[in-house]
Amino acid sequence: MSTYIFVFWIIFTLIVAAIASSKGRSGVVFFILSAILSPLFGFIILLIIGEDSDAKDKEKVNTGTHKKCPFCAEIIKAEALLCKHCGSSLVGSFSPNANETSNIHRQLQNAIYEKDVDKVSKIVHSGIDLNECQEAFSHLEYAELHGNEDIIRTIKFALD
Repeated sequence: MSTYIFVFWIIFTLIVAAIASSKGRSGVVFFILSAILSPLFGFIILLIIGEDSDAKDKEKVNTGTHKKCPFCAEIIKAEALLCKHCGSSLVGSFSPNANETSNIHRQLQNAIYEKDVDKVSKIVHSGIDLNECQEAFSHLEYAELHGNEDIIRTIKFALD
């Protein structure tokens, strides 16, 4: 009987450690805490102190899926052209490398192809230099092939 209790104790201790780790806390610390005191006690402490959002934000930035907005310091997706928190344009502020710049131009051409006037307008008005396009067609040529009149007018206005 005591073997079953020991096995369940370890299983629940591992569960608390896994939950702690997923919330940005140290799984090792919570494993030790739960093993010594009780898995229930460790779980209650975890619920009280909650998630470590700073650690989770650092992990997102380190993996490259997110970045910090230079204006409000909130975490946003790496592909974002506008900050969802403060609304600032991010295109000119990051001094993007060649990959990021070509990605923005690719996003613009995808928006032209999808005839998404709002997205085209947001990208064009975010400060992107339309003359830096390294795609097979310039944005204006691509808009004339695939876009509608509103998109062509938006791109012509941005080029002037």
